[in-house]
Amino acid sequence: MSPVCPFFAQNANVFRSALSCFDRVIFKGHLPISYPEKFQAFVDYTLKLQRVKFIKHHAPLWSKHLVEHARQQAERQQRAFDYHQGNIDKDAWAKRQRLSHDIREGLIGILCVQESCSTYKLAYGKGDSSLRSSSHSASGALLLLPGS
Repeated sequence: MSPVCPFFAQNANVFRSALSCFDRVIFKGHLPISYPEKFQAFVDYTLKLQRVKFIKHHAPLWSKHLVEHARQQAERQQRAFDYHQGNIDKDAWAKRQRLSHDIREGLIGILCVQESCSTYKLAYGKGDSSLRSSSHSASGALLLLPGS
């Protein structure tokens, strides 16, 4: 039995469950923060940050840190770190990496994909700001692919 993933342990209150299988961890379920009101409550009460500071400072900084950490992990384990915009067949990418580098176990590589998803923008009102869904929707996502 492997130890609990530090990320999962640190954020256990956010997850209902996780499915583990040989080639990845799959999270399925409903993310209430996909609704502006719920995301706003998450920023206000869980993160305890001002909305303006979160959108303009913290979120971009955390995103950069996450990508840089992933890049360092790939480098440390001498695995591929690829960045793609738009559609990419992630399974085909992983299979190509595994076959071309004869990877039998451990990390296959890290694929950073910029793909469409819900985003938020600040909407200023009387004395306060709120978060609104944005039609401009591109965001970074990381996919870690451990070998089987």
